[in-house]
Amino acid sequence: MSPRNIEHAEAHTFAEQSARASAAALRARFALFAVIVPVLLVLQQWGGPGWNADLTPVAAFGLFSAVLIALRRSAFVLRVAPFLFVLDVLLVFEVQRRSLSTSPFPAGVAGFSLGLFALLVSLTGSTMRLPAIVLVTVAAIPAQVALMQVAGVGAGAQVLAAFVLLAVLSTQAGINARLRRMVRSLASSEIAWRREHDQVTELTQARATIERMLVEARAQNAELVTLQAEKDSLTSLLVHDLRAPLGAVRANLDWIRSELPVGSDPEIINAVSESRQVTDRLSGMIGDLLNISQLERGALQLARESKPCSEMLGALHRQLQAQARSRRITVEFQCDDVVLEADHALLMRALENIASNALRYTPAGGRLRLEAHRDGASVVYSVRNDGPVIPQAKRAGLFDKYVQAGSEGDNRRAGWGLGLYFCRLCMDAHGGTIGVVDRAGWSTSFDLRVPGAAAPRLAA
Repeated sequence: MSPRNIEHAEAHTFAEQSARASAAALRARFALFAVIVPVLLVLQQWGGPGWNADLTPVAAFGLFSAVLIALRRSAFVLRVAPFLFVLDVLLVFEVQRRSLSTSPFPAGVAGFSLGLFALLVSLTGSTMRLPAIVLVTVAAIPAQVALMQVAGVGAGAQVLAAFVLLAVLSTQAGINARLRRMVRSLASSEIAWRREHDQVTELTQARATIERMLVEARAQNAELVTLQAEKDSLTSLLVHDLRAPLGAVRANLDWIRSELPVGSDPEIINAVSESRQVTDRLSGMIGDLLNISQLERGALQLARESKPCSEMLGALHRQLQAQARSRRITVEFQCDDVVLEADHALLMRALENIASNALRYTPAGGRLRLEAHRDGASVVYSVRNDGPVIPQAKRAGLFDKYVQAGSEGDNRRAGWGLGLYFCRLCMDAHGGTIGVVDRAGWSTSFDLRVPGAAAPRLAA
């Protein structure tokens, strides 16, 4: 069959399904406002004067929705219908902005707005128009951030809210891509049906599959709106959505580096290497997110095994030396001959978090030291550097969630404030402790105490 025919049939089928979804979205919007306006009228009468501010914009937009319903058979209206969700974003923003001034819980109003914006992105996704989904998301993110700023919500929560909306966008884009593939399959079946009438049943089943997928997509969108309020499920969703594209980026960077000819421009080589390091950091952050969720629930089973402490600390020492070479930082290393029974992979992530922070704050030409020694039935890992001193006032909450160790005005805030929190959860899971200690000759020292040390191995 001709590729031109396949493309034509694909475009026709996709336009037909998109038009149906857009008409359904118009009906859903009108039905929603038909319910909201009478409720607001009742609340205005019996609920107090605070509801007057919302009635005017909601009623005006309800009238606009009625006009759209009247024109729903217009091809132009169906084409622009997916983009009209931007107006819904503006309505939600205006109503919520007005509510902030009268609500006793402005942070709750801002949090509820995040659910409404995510719902609008999901509803836009049901129209199968990717540009419209992107446009609504781009409009929703600054609107949500603005509401959270007015409500006095912190910058960390604002960033997380933006990630939520981007995650919903990523999910919708994936669903959209799958639907396009299904539409192409349906188009091929439709051409075959025109050639051979005995394939009518197969074509009907393909159409049913498309509509079933649309129903499933809407159900998944509704579930996403619910799950966004649940921290653990949302974190898991972000991790799984980010891992696949990040793995593809890492693989492509490795391939590009291997294909560079000998004698290539050093700037190109450095750019590829730095990009690869960034992907490693992102991969570590994603792993921390998943582990944090499991550690908080107590669902992470520790993979305990007995290994020499020098094995893990030596690997970290070599890794830091490679990273510190360009800044002429000296990385020192000292480790007792002792065996530790623990989850060494989890401990490695905790030590990497501490050490990467220490390296970031160590000045050029400075020193960083890794230590491990036996203390009774425990092993104490230490990471020391001669970077800025952490004030005593900040040490108590340093390992809390969304807290970062940087000083005021520091421009090196590259994380989400979860690294040290992950380290604390890791130590809690092992029954150990972590803290900032004062050691002579060092500006900053972190000690991680892990129980489970065995006696040193005796030479044969």
